Amino acid sequence: MLLPLACLFMLTITVSGQTNEPPTPGTQTAQSVQLAASTSTWPDGPEGFMMIGEPRPIDESKTETVHYWLFLPANYEAQAQTSGAPLLLFLHGRGERGNTPEDLAKVKVHGPPKLLDNPEFAKNFPAVTVSPQCKDGFAWSPAQLMLLLDHIEANYKIDKSRIYITGLSMGGFGTWMCLNESPGRFAAAAPICGGGKPDWASRMLHTPIWAFHGDRDMIVPLALSENMVEAIRSIGRAILAGGRDVLLTVYEGEGHDSWTRTYSNQLLYDWMFQQSLRSVASRPVPGALSEPAYYTLLGMPFGEAPRPEASDVAAERMVERPLRDGEKFVVSTIRNEERQVFSASLFVQLRRRDAVAFDREHDRRMNEVIDRITTILAATTIEERQEVGNVSIKEKLKRGINDVLGTPWVQQVFLRDPSLSIDRL
Repeated sequence: MLLPLACLFMLTITVSGQTNEPPTPGTQTAQSVQLAASTSTWPDGPEGFMMIGEPRPIDESKTETVHYWLFLPANYEAQAQTSGAPLLLFLHGRGERGNTPEDLAKVKVHGPPKLLDNPEFAKNFPAVTVSPQCKDGFAWSPAQLMLLLDHIEANYKIDKSRIYITGLSMGGFGTWMCLNESPGRFAAAAPICGGGKPDWASRMLHTPIWAFHGDRDMIVPLALSENMVEAIRSIGRAILAGGRDVLLTVYEGEGHDSWTRTYSNQLLYDWMFQQSLRSVASRPVPGALSEPAYYTLLGMPFGEAPRPEASDVAAERMVERPLRDGEKFVVSTIRNEERQVFSASLFVQLRRRDAVAFDREHDRRMNEVIDRITTILAATTIEERQEVGNVSIKEKLKRGINDVLGTPWVQQVFLRDPSLSIDRL
């Protein structure tokens, strides 16, 4: 079958002045580089679909020109004087492929390169952003993309502990392939409506991943994202060594375009840019299933072992399934990345009207709510959660839960220490 994985319409805008001069901070410019040639050809039809996620080697006997957009943050000069700037690699879909400098304009049709043309978005975006173009008739080559990252790192001051990757459709497949190709290179990943091979899962246990997919996607089946996420979670549950940081957001009623709403959601960037390889490396790896774990559970003294049925959820998502009480529900079992226990419960105060409708949405989308709460809290430290008056976390939680449920249900969010009965947020 033919796969219009992002968009099949042709957009021709002349890209002039491609000079490879560094962009002015706060802007993106067209660039090119000579790299070893890709062999990742992608034939049309069913045969091509089966090959899209198949990594293939580069041909080091040949070189080819790779065109890409390069964005430098507005404060890049200041970042370069410290540990360097974070870097985001964006991979487009099938419809944006091309071979010439003029074709490079198509890469700006979707995702970060499109948003970075908006000065209001660009002025606060913190990451060097690299948006290459895949050649016509080809899929993404992870090996060639790693060479591109090497080139950027050699020419710009990059914080190598904060390199991120995301992509849509064909680029979602490319994101999963790059995680398999270089599992220790990326601090976080956001594959959108893509897929990979579940037997790659063991190489991704320690990489925070947030995947997105529409449940009515007729081009790339939702099952391809679900299979990857479940494979990672299954291994993580079995050895308690990882797989807790893989999240999946499924958009109800959404077709193939699950990227527009994803890239316009600030929560994605809040989560992504909080991740680093330094924090991943600091996580202890338990040596046995019998290692004691301690949780804060409603109705149980602090420090007692959890009920057996709660342990998988707690280990996997850091947040136990919530218990609702009237117009609020409570989430507990919050731990930070060093596996310390935070003795507090999260309370979400809801609107009073439309209780029946809320109950229906809450029950149907509870796993997504838990994933979103986990995503936000995992990007904070114990000290930040305990800071009195820290309204930024409260607002992120409020916005995140409302975003999942699709209606502004949440009026107030706060953390409370159950032993002291005082508000912490």
